[in-house]
Amino acid sequence: MTLASDLPSEQSAVCLRWVLTGFGLGLLVATRWLWVNFDDFPQVPWFAWGCAVPQVVDLCLVPVVAVSLVASSVTRPDSMSNRICMWLFAGSMIGLLLLDQHRFQPWVYQLVLVAIVLATARWQSAVGLLRLLTISIYFYSAVSKCDASFCTGLGRSFLVELTNLACGPQPAGAPFWQTGAWPVVFPVGELLIAVGLIWPVSRRSALWCATGMHLLLLVVLGPWGLRHSTGVLIWNGYFIAQNFILFGKARNSVNQPQADSVSIERTTPSQWIARLLIGWAVFWPCLEPWGVCDVWPAWGLYAQHGEQLTVRITDRGLQRLPVAWQETATRRLEAGEETWDWQLRPQPVSLRSVWAPLYPQNRFQLGVILDVAKNAGVEPEEVSAIWYFPANRWTGTRRSVQLNSLAELERMADRCWLNARPRK
Repeated sequence: MTLASDLPSEQSAVCLRWVLTGFGLGLLVATRWLWVNFDDFPQVPWFAWGCAVPQVVDLCLVPVVAVSLVASSVTRPDSMSNRICMWLFAGSMIGLLLLDQHRFQPWVYQLVLVAIVLATARWQSAVGLLRLLTISIYFYSAVSKCDASFCTGLGRSFLVELTNLACGPQPAGAPFWQTGAWPVVFPVGELLIAVGLIWPVSRRSALWCATGMHLLLLVVLGPWGLRHSTGVLIWNGYFIAQNFILFGKARNSVNQPQADSVSIERTTPSQWIARLLIGWAVFWPCLEPWGVCDVWPAWGLYAQHGEQLTVRITDRGLQRLPVAWQETATRRLEAGEETWDWQLRPQPVSLRSVWAPLYPQNRFQLGVILDVAKNAGVEPEEVSAIWYFPANRWTGTRRSVQLNSLAELERMADRCWLNARPRK
């Protein structure tokens, strides 16, 4: 198997745990209010039973996540204590995820998968599985951006920002490379990286291309560019470090047995857990077009084709909301003219309150709006919304449903197959 060839030494297992600990703790700190702030932004559990779980459970799980992560980096990779630490980290993090969909950030999902693989598989097997996971992330991320929505939206913003950083602010009239389908160069490059990482002959070149891509993203998304959240920047740094461990030149691997990573006869039950888990993580994103997998678990990073929710509120209703929601609301445009209605913008409120991007699914955002509106005493007729379904990949067009009152928003929440009610 090409993914199991040219394995790094087992000493790299120690390095990977250090990287997991360092960047994991950095990401937890950068998004700390996502885990402990229960007042400024609503929580929406994945299942209805989570709505009644007391918040003291969260406060007990967060220290377990941090301590187990640190402990995993100072114990021997092949020891039982290390595996227990990895399981404690993954288990406590899963508990936190179940209590709030907002916490299902892509980096959280990836680190949980990595921890379980390291806890269950021997190093030779773990390398092949984690390589497969990383390649699938690049592949699905690339495919999710190969559509009209990305080319006319965020992809064009990337090109504009790159042009401004390289050449300074441009005069009126966009250069030809900022128009048409030119933004598709981003996903095409990512797709080539995914393919290149598969084969040993092209792996080193793909590794350097991936490093360059992440460095470029740090420039575009950093404080000197589009000013995305700190967690996004740290996660890009994690990819650079992880990739050099998984795909870098092997050391002292001449005599390493490699049949271990592919031999079914020698596979232990715990290793089957790792294989089945990564197999599921690689297959699940295929179901995203049918709504069985959300955009982020499908590695739709920066994808804009997913469902959207536009929430409108009257001027009187807006005055009832918390200050953060009032300050980020914008006048609603209709036929190119401002109206007296306002459009609520949960994304900037999320970044301001919990320092993390907004979970992109409509059911989560619906639960957030229901919580904010009810707690503020907004009248049912003062709120309305438009539920936009995923965009057509080639045309960018969407179907939509009009929700004309708070009562209709609640009925839509009840029709969601996963929970869309806020946590009490």
